[in-house]
Amino acid sequence: MPAKVTLESLIRMTPMEEVTRVELLGKLGEFSQDQKFRISMLCWDIISSEYDLNLAKKINAILDEVAEKKKEFSMDSLKEADEIQKIEFSRKLTQAQSEEELEKVHKEIGQMSTNNS
Repeated sequence: MPAKVTLESLIRMTPMEEVTRVELLGKLGEFSQDQKFRISMLCWDIISSEYDLNLAKKINAILDEVAEKKKEFSMDSLKEADEIQKIEFSRKLTQAQSEEELEKVHKEIGQMSTNNS
């Protein structure tokens, strides 16, 4: 079963300025449930738009090759572009979740160091 997508993971994988990302992650515990819901919906909207844009770029590249007679048109090529986009999305999500886990470990180590001092 895939890992649960957390708000922290969503924020980490959403394309945005790093300053904004750091600020959101730093204030995550201060947001109300409604604010967290709105942030998550906004993140999903942005991620979805990025996904669609990247898929469109891949399809346009294929169609350009067809127009330039470098390649024959094939529905398999379009399906392949979609599969590649899904794989890239999955990698990005996995990376965001890994970063979240690493951050938790760093915090735990920091707390253990503080408690042992």
